[in-house]
Amino acid sequence: MATEPRPSIVSSCIELLERLAQFSEKVTRTLRGVTKTYKEAEAARSHLRDARKLATQLRRAVVAFFRPEGGTAEAC
Repeated sequence: MATEPRPSIVSSCIELLERLAQFSEKVTRTLRGVTKTYKEAEAARSHLRDARKLATQLRRAVVAFFRPEGGTAEAC
């Protein structure tokens, strides 16, 4: 029976470091994806906030236009 040689401490450390490097690359890619998604979500939230402000301004302008006590709308 041939027994497999036992790996040396140095080769075990090298293998561990290689695995850690691979894991680090995966984590880095994941974090980049999360960062990109976060930035896109922040941009979308900002656009929605701007759209809400514009809708509020439009609603106020329409109400002011049709207000009976001083609006500028004329009867049809």
